[in-house]
Amino acid sequence: MKKTIFPLLVCLMIAGIILSSLYYQQQIAGIAENSAEPRNASTSSGDEEGEIADSTDFYSDGWLGSLLSSDYNQKHQIVFFGSNSLVSAQDGPGWPEIVMDETNNLIAPLTINHDVILIDNDTSTEELDDFWIKQIIEKEPTIIIAESLTLNDNSSAVTIQPQQSVDNLNTFFDQLTLELPSVEIILVPTNPIGKASFYPLQIATLNENAHSLAVDYFDHWDAWPEDIQARETYLENGRPNNAGQELWAGAFLEFFIDS
Repeated sequence: MKKTIFPLLVCLMIAGIILSSLYYQQQIAGIAENSAEPRNASTSSGDEEGEIADSTDFYSDGWLGSLLSSDYNQKHQIVFFGSNSLVSAQDGPGWPEIVMDETNNLIAPLTINHDVILIDNDTSTEELDDFWIKQIIEKEPTIIIAESLTLNDNSSAVTIQPQQSVDNLNTFFDQLTLELPSVEIILVPTNPIGKASFYPLQIATLNENAHSLAVDYFDHWDAWPEDIQARETYLENGRPNNAGQELWAGAFLEFFIDS
């Protein structure tokens, strides 16, 4: 009898060990399968940040992309500041509107708000006083995109000399950064016009001295036709029409946000 029971107990023990091993392996497989299932992005702030971080891959080479990639949680407010060249001479959006529409499409789910501050045609860099500083500060910008106002300098009672125009801009930007220490500033030249002699010299002086200004500078003139007649098709009374606004916006976007 004892000889019969002992082998039976051994068999039961072996069977128990095998069953326990199989159960343990099934549990491990279940845990591994659960951990591999994707999580709903809407339920995790960490996943949301990951989505935003991934979106920066689309524009990491542009000026704005570099800024956002370094801190995509920071909120930005942009102010475009300049003359009537910032709005179309026809019924259509100005280049700042085109730029921001395209930018917000590319950086979604992020959104950047903006304002456009236009100064009078007869106001030049010589008259960039506290009034305009206050107008800009009230918008609380983190980024300012400013036009050089070179055409407005020519519409003054006394034409502003090229170097004086640059010096006036320098003073203006110094005042802005004093009031807004963390602000980023981009300067762009006013649009090209048709036949002119003194105006190109003013822009050339701006290009030569832009490095002395504590701002980033983007010269979009290379995007405009060199041929005067061809260039005139983008202008109306010396200011960009709808086609000119589109051209200016496209050139700026290549610098601003690499799409």
